[in-house]
Amino acid sequence: GAPGAGKTTVWKVLERALIKSGQKLETHVINPKSQSRNLLLGWIDQDTNIWTDGILTDIARKSIKKPKSTQTWIIFDGDIDPEWIEILNSVLDDNRLLTMPNGERLSFGENINFLFETHSLDNASPATVSRMGVIYFCHDNTKSQITRWLTTQDKTSEQWRQWFDEYFYIFLE
Repeated sequence: GAPGAGKTTVWKVLERALIKSGQKLETHVINPKSQSRNLLLGWIDQDTNIWTDGILTDIARKSIKKPKSTQTWIIFDGDIDPEWIEILNSVLDDNRLLTMPNGERLSFGENINFLFETHSLDNASPATVSRMGVIYFCHDNTKSQITRWLTTQDKTSEQWRQWFDEYFYIFLE
């Protein structure tokens, strides 16, 4: 969805709700287009043959060491680019394995999730999109989408409806 449609608000409200309910949660927000592929993923120095972690690989190493009870969200806030997204395909499928440019492989547990906060999937391949769950936000119908979702929930939906009314919608305005 477009900027201002509520994408950031939704994950921040969910983050706060999970933390208030006792869940341990860490979020790492990365703007993938604000740095080079090397800075994002890491690189090998051609002269010394020494590997240097990038932003994503550094976060990945730290996240996989966390206890399984700690939920980690790695959030890509910005345009999806085929130059870096394709490397994540194996992380997004059932293997949950990141093969880094140096050949090393990092295995992710179920407690680590990737979120892509973008306005468009135009540059993502069908292989990448098929590995994701996609939620489209349109500023004009956010409330109707939430109302529709609430009707599919169990008896707690009235409590959810109250929370959305009291806390969520004020963030959208």
